[in-house]
Amino acid sequence: MSGPAAAQATAVAALQAAGTTAPILLTPDALSPVFAPDLVEAGGTLSGDLTTVGVDSGDAVALRGDERGRAASAFLSAVRMTAEDSERTTLFGDRPFREVAAVADAASHDAVVALVRASAAAGSSAPSAVAAALNGSTAGSVEGLAGPPLDFGAATAIDAPVVALHASPQDLGLRPADPPLLWFAGQPRP
Repeated sequence: MSGPAAAQATAVAALQAAGTTAPILLTPDALSPVFAPDLVEAGGTLSGDLTTVGVDSGDAVALRGDERGRAASAFLSAVRMTAEDSERTTLFGDRPFREVAAVADAASHDAVVALVRASAAAGSSAPSAVAAALNGSTAGSVEGLAGPPLDFGAATAIDAPVVALHASPQDLGLRPADPPLLWFAGQPRP
């Protein structure tokens, strides 16, 4: 199924209402935080056999014992601590962080870290200086990333393979507020 997250959610709900039990393949737009609430609002269920593709960077990575797992765990720990502090707001200060803690994602965090590091290396916040400093740079968990390594000298910045991701409404207990849907790499349900 293809289209924006909201359209995919509506289509999935319609397929589920029609009694479809076949696996449903979605585009990466389904990874958007909009998809799950829109699916439920359209009368669908989050426990269907939903699959998309993307980089394995969801919350389930924090359960691994490797370097990426530790980085993801540290990120989610920071999300929990920040959400518990009622004084903390979103980056723009427009609302309490706890309102968005369920959908705070490693990719957005890592993009900000990469830009801040490039700005510091450039000694400037001018877009051209930051872009020049970013060009060819690399970063990983040692530099503060929560997700896969980034290589801004490569054709694509994310230095990780694209894999099949399966949806689950299961609560991993890693956030102060549960995300409505988790995406994880692994074997599909039997």
